[in-house]
Amino acid sequence: MKSKLLISILLASAAGVSSQNALAESPDCSLNGIVSGSGMLDGQSVTFDFGSIDTASPTWWSGTAEGALGLNCGLFNAQIDAAYTSLSTGAVPASDPNQVLSTWASQAHYGGAIFLRDPNVGAFGVSASRIVTSASLTRIGGTFGGDGGETRIGAFGEYYTSDNFTIGASLHHFEGAFPYFSNQYHGFELAAFGKYYASTDLSFTGRVDALLSNLEFNTGPFPINGVAVTLGSEYRVADTGLSLFADGTYSSRRETSPTSSDTVKVDDFAARVGLKFAFGGGSTHSLVRRDRSSTYDNTSLFLEKLPDFISSAPN
Repeated sequence: MKSKLLISILLASAAGVSSQNALAESPDCSLNGIVSGSGMLDGQSVTFDFGSIDTASPTWWSGTAEGALGLNCGLFNAQIDAAYTSLSTGAVPASDPNQVLSTWASQAHYGGAIFLRDPNVGAFGVSASRIVTSASLTRIGGTFGGDGGETRIGAFGEYYTSDNFTIGASLHHFEGAFPYFSNQYHGFELAAFGKYYASTDLSFTGRVDALLSNLEFNTGPFPINGVAVTLGSEYRVADTGLSLFADGTYSSRRETSPTSSDTVKVDDFAARVGLKFAFGGGSTHSLVRRDRSSTYDNTSLFLEKLPDFISSAPN
C-alpha cells in the first residue's frame, strides 16, 4: 500500500512539473495595435486625348482615419484592420453644362492579415480586405452618384537586413466595380519598399507601387495601368506611443481604349501628414522595434489613398 501511495505521489509530481514546463515553453500572447489620422493635398493633372487634347487640373483634399488590432503569440500574428478616407474637390467655374463642378468620394476598408514574424529576421503572411467606394459628382444639371468596391487578397513579406534597414514587397489581386459602373474591374497591385532607420526613432522610406488592371466593357477590356513613387519619414516621440509622419507621392495612371488611340492620363502629386499612436504590448518601444513587432499596413495606395480613376477623370 505504501509503495502504491509513493508511486502515485511521484507520478502526480512529475505531471505537475511537465505542466509547468509546457506553460513556460508556450509563447506569451499579447494584444497590440496602431491608430492613425492624416490629411492629404493632391494636385492632379488630367489629360484627355480623344483626337484633340483637353486637360483639367483638379485639387483634392482628403482625410484618413485607420486602425489595426493585432494578436501576437510568439512567431504567430493575426490582425483585423479598418480605414476610412473622405476625398473632395473644390468647386470650379463651369464653361459648359456638362463640366464637372465638384466631386466627393469616400473609401472604406475592412480587412485582416495572418503572418509569421521573427523580429530579428523578417515576416511573411497573407492579407485580405474589402474596399467600398461611394462617389458623387456635381454638374449644372444636377448631382450624380454611384457605389463600387473591390475585394483584395494577396501576400506580403519583409526582411530585416540589419538593425537599421528593412526591405519588403507585396502582391495583391483584386476584383470589383468602379463607382458609376456595374462593369467588372480587376487586376493586380505590386509594391516594394526600403526603410532606413537613421536612429531607433527616426525612419526614411522609399516605396514603389504598380497597378495592372482592366475595366471590362462590351467592346473589350480597357487597360488602366499605373506606377507610383512615395518618399516618406516618421519620427517617434521618445518614451511614448506617439509618432509623426509625412510623405509625398507621385503617381501616373493611364487608361487606353481597346478600339482606338484614345487615352486618359491621370497624374497625382500628393503630400500627406499625420499622427500615429501605438498601444498594447511594446507600444512605448523604439520605432524600429515597434515596426518589427506590431501590425501590418494592409491598405492600398491606388484603391484607397488616391482618388479612384473614374472620379478623377469623369468626363
